[in-house]
Amino acid sequence: MEVVPQLNRRKACDLCFTKKIKCDMMKPVCSNCRIYKSECRTTAIRRRAGVSRKPAVSLDPSDASHPGLGGATAAPDNTLSVHVPTATASSGPQLDPGLESRLARIEQQLQQVLSVASSAVNRANELEARTAGHHAPWPNPMPADPGKNTLSSVFDDNDGDGGGGGDHVSPEALNNHDHVVRTPIPKLPPLEELQPIVDSYFAYFNHAIPIFSQPEFARLLAGWYSAPSRRSRAAWAAINIVLALSSSIPLVPRQQVYYDDDPKTVYYMSNAQSVLAELVTRDEDLLGLQVLLGLVFLLQGSKDPRSASVLIGAAVRLTHRLRLQSRDNIEENYTAEEGLHRCRVFWIAYLLDKEISIRHHTPSVQVDADIDLDLPSRHPPDGVSDIYTADGRVRVNYLRLRVQLAHIQGRTYDLLYSTRSTRISPQERQSRVVRLATQLEKWRRSIPAEMQLGSVDRHLDRFALIHMATLLWSYHASLATIHGVWSHNAHWMKRISNYSQTVIRDSEIDGRKCCYHQHPPLPAAWKRLLGASRECLALANKMPQSDCNVWANTCSLFSAMIIIMSNMYEFPDSDPLANDRDLVQYALGIFHKIKDISELVPLKKLHVVVVELDRASSAAVEMSERKRVSVIWGIRRPRACYHPLTPISWLSIRLAATMVRLAAIGRMFP
Repeated sequence: MEVVPQLNRRKACDLCFTKKIKCDMMKPVCSNCRIYKSECRTTAIRRRAGVSRKPAVSLDPSDASHPGLGGATAAPDNTLSVHVPTATASSGPQLDPGLESRLARIEQQLQQVLSVASSAVNRANELEARTAGHHAPWPNPMPADPGKNTLSSVFDDNDGDGGGGGDHVSPEALNNHDHVVRTPIPKLPPLEELQPIVDSYFAYFNHAIPIFSQPEFARLLAGWYSAPSRRSRAAWAAINIVLALSSSIPLVPRQQVYYDDDPKTVYYMSNAQSVLAELVTRDEDLLGLQVLLGLVFLLQGSKDPRSASVLIGAAVRLTHRLRLQSRDNIEENYTAEEGLHRCRVFWIAYLLDKEISIRHHTPSVQVDADIDLDLPSRHPPDGVSDIYTADGRVRVNYLRLRVQLAHIQGRTYDLLYSTRSTRISPQERQSRVVRLATQLEKWRRSIPAEMQLGSVDRHLDRFALIHMATLLWSYHASLATIHGVWSHNAHWMKRISNYSQTVIRDSEIDGRKCCYHQHPPLPAAWKRLLGASRECLALANKMPQSDCNVWANTCSLFSAMIIIMSNMYEFPDSDPLANDRDLVQYALGIFHKIKDISELVPLKKLHVVVVELDRASSAAVEMSERKRVSVIWGIRRPRACYHPLTPISWLSIRLAATMVRLAAIGRMFP
């Protein structure tokens, strides 16, 4: 008698069941799946009904307890070493033909599984023995099998696409290995296609931000293609993150850029995010943390960066479980090379935590008092994070500069924007502003003159310029944050309408009104802010738009645009007026594009403020030009007692104003 399988359905979804957390069973996606960005599904579990105590077939009464049948029915389905004896005419009573055929079929299937598993293990051992001891130096790929076109076709998973001729190893056949992938995952490109992308990542991105160790990743990549039976989800996610980070920086610059997210980058990001639930708790190595940090970098450069603030919290907590902030743990348990790389990974998590904290006005996770590590060295032995000028004469360590700036950003939040700082006196607040501004200026002066805002584009090559521009734009955003550009008492804030002021207040994060207590910039600070804003927008205007990473640097570019427009409104007769208007128009063009694409409601609301401030500054400049023309031509504004028909009409004044404008920008006179 055939046992009918019963269909039972769990109430919790797969993610909540795996992580053993309570599922609220919301439809179509529960809350936990929405947080972890996972597909919310509930797998139907098929369980066999309890085996009946009565015999399944009618046997001879004299031999009711048949040992062969009892062993076959008592053995579990997933046991690989099942032996089912076949009854013969001379051994006793005959079994039912239907049951006998089923037992024979089960035995045949089990033998096939055993043969497949044995051949796969033998092949993996043979390949590991063949490749052991002579790994090719990075970045040369491993040699391919002469009988195959690509290396990936040799180790094809045989999932029905017609590629490869190897046997497929089912997860059930190898369920004694916890690290083996249980469910199918999307295949990676062939190694010869993937290798140039990986080389580009280590040459242009990882050299400045060393998330991965190049030798360790080379071994991971070689192991992925040489030992498919030992592939893990963490390794698959790490490879996808490297591909995503590499594709985020195009090898060929593009001037006209569509500001939506790159499809290839989004695809690789989605692959890594699909196993996020397993990565946040992976503390046996650095792979989980490295994938999280790569995702944070990518999300900061996307059109919706809000998820980055959640992931960086998980990443910092993972560094604590790995004890990366402890000098004793690193010195006692790891070699010098491994310890150096772990320190760098920790500092990357640190700088992202502090940068996101000041950008979103939220508390950081890492406490500075709990760190027992030295800063990244000015002269690292392997030269990682060193950036040189084009002539090779000037060098700085990029990671050290970013960590030092992140420390100032963290102190800025603690001293000026935290909940505790709202209760300090105005005098104490101003003293803190001066102290932070002094620290930030000291940090800026530590950068060589060739790499400052006004000259960096003339002394660095393209990829070094991308990283240094990001660092300098982050400096400008910190400068604006310290001096209270967004203070409710700022002069430009009082010039806009009540509606725009309400929009800015409503756009503040968590409704905490963190800018309400800030003081407006002092005259000396405003002059420094104005100069830095002009240099920021000028640098962005000179670089290709594909290299500006507009989404990640929106805070700096937007603040610079507001500062210049406010200065045009307050001082419409300033000297570099024509240059300021060109910079503002460039920034406005970018802001209009990202407003249409962004899903952030506060950004769309701030567009109203920008349009109003631009209209007010343009009107102030136009009125100032009219006054200047009147002075040049000796014309005074007519009084009320004058006759309306004056010798020179106001139409002539407008014409003269136009001529002066043309002369100012060099279109009339050489």
